[in-house]
Amino acid sequence: MKKIFLDKRVWRNSRDNWVSFESGPNLRVTKRNIDGRCVPCITNLYQQLQAGKEEIELKEAYQCWKVVAILKDKEECLEVLREYEENFLGDHSVKGKFGSSLPTKLTKVLMFHIETLSGMLF
Repeated sequence: MKKIFLDKRVWRNSRDNWVSFESGPNLRVTKRNIDGRCVPCITNLYQQLQAGKEEIELKEAYQCWKVVAILKDKEECLEVLREYEENFLGDHSVKGKFGSSLPTKLTKVLMFHIETLSGMLF
């Protein structure tokens, strides 16, 4: 059975960090995806917006889905991840992040990143 690993930032007492998680040690898939998928995709979308295109070609974005929940705080995010790990993870892979970009917000976002809709088990 797999386990969910958390980025070391979870243990810092900063309210404005995003904390990554995945079902593999050292968050290898997450780190690889940042340069290999996320940056090229965001760059492509941004360049189209800068060019003033009336219709945006999503390309890679169609293969990048998010399942999002708004939770009351970091502790509730960790509890949901513990419950998910115990009851649903099994041998499946999972990755995502939780946190907030706005330090003034007390609530946190828990986001699962999936590349195909069949890749998520709830």
